[in-house]
Amino acid sequence: MAALVAVACLVMVVRLALGERRRAQLDRVFSESRRKLVRLYRRQATRKEARKATQEILQRLRQPVERQGNVITPEAFKRRDTSGGRAGRSSPETDEEV
Repeated sequence: MAALVAVACLVMVVRLALGERRRAQLDRVFSESRRKLVRLYRRQATRKEARKATQEILQRLRQPVERQGNVITPEAFKRRDTSGGRAGRSSPETDEEV
């Protein structure tokens, strides 16, 4: 930590000793370097999020599905009933006529 403070102080002293044109050039270099570091960090974070989302999608795709005609019903979408089993949506055969 002390080394970081020493480097910051040294940079400020050198910056004061430079002329206007060189100071602007040094500031521009630091600004561009900072922007590149931020962009790199954000890119890594975005890739990490995308990788996580992809893994979640693949995990869902690996879950078993139930077919009812041409309708595919994933197990994850079914509600649990009170007995601990899965209770799916009602089918036309079990619905009462109103």
